[in-house]
Amino acid sequence: MSMTLSMTAYEWLGVLGAALVALLTFIFWMGWLFLKQIEKWLDARFAAMEAVRSHASEQWRSSFMTLESRATDTERRLMQLLVDLPEQFERRDDAIRREVSILNRLDAVGEKVMKLLECDIRHCPIKEQSHG
Repeated sequence: MSMTLSMTAYEWLGVLGAALVALLTFIFWMGWLFLKQIEKWLDARFAAMEAVRSHASEQWRSSFMTLESRATDTERRLMQLLVDLPEQFERRDDAIRREVSILNRLDAVGEKVMKLLECDIRHCPIKEQSHG
């Protein structure tokens, strides 16, 4: 007894169609799995990038706050220096004016001393100026 397999063309087309549908389903399912893996990989990568961005943002914020604090401190010290400057330091013009005034007073005292040295019992230029 021999068994022979005989199928009509429509039956062959049906089997071939079913195999094609099974193959396409398998390819679609593999593509779907591949896309899910890519999606997981991208999610992990974006999460890592977000963590790095957040850390870098925090560092920038910290650095900016430090710089802002230094700038505020420097501005405060500068304003205090502007307030203290007239009290602690003297302008060059004021120093020269004060020195000239002192020199003029010393010259006047020196002239009076010289006139006193010229004084004797009979003649005194200081007394003559005051009477004159």
